[in-house]
Amino acid sequence: MDDVVAAVEQLEREGCQVIVPPFAIKIGKCAAIRDPFGVLLCLLDMTKGPLKDAT
Repeated sequence: MDDVVAAVEQLEREGCQVIVPPFAIKIGKCAAIRDPFGVLLCLLDMTKGPLKDAT
């Protein structure tokens, strides 16, 4: 899945806990969830594309 918002919604329905809801970053969106086994996962999408080279 390429969309953090949709991924978080689906994973929450499947028993994951949302730690940090989706928020905007320069390249797209980011979120943090904890799976049912206690593993913390950071989800990142690049829907706005990669960062441009600063040089």
